[in-house]
Amino acid sequence: MHQLSKLSVLNQVTECLTGIVKTEREPEVRRAAVHVITLLLRGLSEKTLQILDEVLRDLYRLLKYVIQTDEDEMVVVHAQIALDELDHIVRRFLFPEEKLQKKIVILP
Repeated sequence: MHQLSKLSVLNQVTECLTGIVKTEREPEVRRAAVHVITLLLRGLSEKTLQILDEVLRDLYRLLKYVIQTDEDEMVVVHAQIALDELDHIVRRFLFPEEKLQKKIVILP
């Protein structure tokens, strides 16, 4: 599968998940959709910012909205977990782990 088609599929998946979270009345379905978002973020890890760049802002806003407004406690918990995952990804990108190394050369 080409990289472009993978991006298209992932964007369609996130659009579908977003629609489910926004419109579904059953909390179990919303829980599952938010959980899939979490798993997607974990699976993409550092590549999340590159692959989901077009929809990342919308996902962030959706998760914040869910945390503030959803009546189901488990949906809120799943959204918080997804938001934490996104936070870790962004922090690793902004503040990469520094490896302190020093090269020591012994002169003859």
